[in-house]
Amino acid sequence: MLLNTASGRSEQTEVEHYGRIARLLNGPRRQVLELLDQHGPMTLEDLLGHWPQQGSDEVTRHAVQRRRMVSSALWKLEALGFVVDNSGKLSLSDDGRSALREDSLSSC
Repeated sequence: MLLNTASGRSEQTEVEHYGRIARLLNGPRRQVLELLDQHGPMTLEDLLGHWPQQGSDEVTRHAVQRRRMVSSALWKLEALGFVVDNSGKLSLSDDGRSALREDSLSSC
């Protein structure tokens, strides 16, 4: 982190900024943002319906764990301001779209 001598505040370097975004967007969180970006506003049920599945028996065996994982990811993304819940319809905020774009750039 660099110190801006004029303001006395620290400023993030580009590497630190992308590193911070990468830490915030783990696999499930990134997947939620990508699905909302691709499909627009959705309910939790819609989101779970679009969630990638590994195989046919995976649907029933891991449904509870998947719901918990997606709910946890949504809670964190809402707290970060990346996702907005408007009466049960979840959508990507401008900050969420920006974080997703920046995360994509940092992984190139």
